[in-house]
Formats: sequence, C-alpha cells, structure tokens
Amino acid sequence: MRRFSLQTLALIVALVAVAIGWWVDSSREPQIYYLHYYSNRYRPSHDLYHPDYDAPLPNSINTRLATIAISPNIPFRAEFPNGYDPTITISGTLTRSGQLFSGTVLIDVQDPGAAIEFDHATPIPIDTLVPFFDSSHHLAVSRNPDPYSLKYDVGQLN
Repeated sequence: MRRFSLQTLALIVALVAVAIGWWVDSSREPQIYYLHYYSNRYRPSHDLYHPDYDAPLPNSINTRLATIAISPNIPFRAEFPNGYDPTITISGTLTRSGQLFSGTVLIDVQDPGAAIEFDHATPIPIDTLVPFFDSSHHLAVSRNPDPYSLKYDVGQLN
C-alpha cells in the first residue's frame, strides 16, 4: 500500500509541476522585436511618419519602407504590394544570441527604377542599422516599433 501512495504522490507532484510550468510559460510576455527596412533611395515624403516628412531636402536620407513584428526562432513573411513604389517581400527566420540576431532574411524589392533580390545572412546587432546590397538599403532589429527612434540617417546615396 505504501508503494502505491508514493507513486500517486510522485504523479501528483509531476502534474502540479507541469501545470505550473505551463502557466508560467503561457503568462509570460512573448519576445517581440521589430524588423525595420530602410532605404536612402526614397525621400522622407515616402513615409508619412518620417520626422522630415515635410522638409524640402535636396538629397535622400534613410526612409523606412517596411516594419514587421518578429519573434526569435519563428519564421516570418510579409508582403507589401505598394503598387511597385516599391513592392517588397521580406521573409526569413532569425535567432537571438545576446545582442545579435543571426539567420537569413530574404528581401525582394521591385521598383520601376530598380529591382533587388538579396539574402542577408550577416549578424544584425540590436538597435543598429546594418547596410546591405549597395549600402543604400539597411536593416535593423529593435524592441521599439518606431523606426525613427534609431539613428536612421547613416549617409546619403552618392
């Protein structure tokens, strides 16, 4: 009889531990980050939320073209038709390790003036713009949904 009660007690303890683990995991806030895509091929007036939206600037500075919410280790895909002004598709999976995200981001941009398809595979530090293609395009991963909270003006296209 004693052996049965110890087994029962062990089963109850295991079930309680699983229930507590499930509750802690389900009540924990998910890790949400924002993948911002910028280009200095577009003027600030291209993005209604750009801080210099109304400023008459002679040259283009980085303008946000897309922002998507992502979570580490979960595949993502977003399509922005935009009537080829530009049409953007972003997909991939990123893994977080400390202050770096690594993995692959596939970026396809279709524009009447240019089209690029790029597989970005270099690490992306959190809250830092990382250039790709011809350095006129940048990616950033941030906890902040505001793309202009980062240092977004990293130089102009020559």
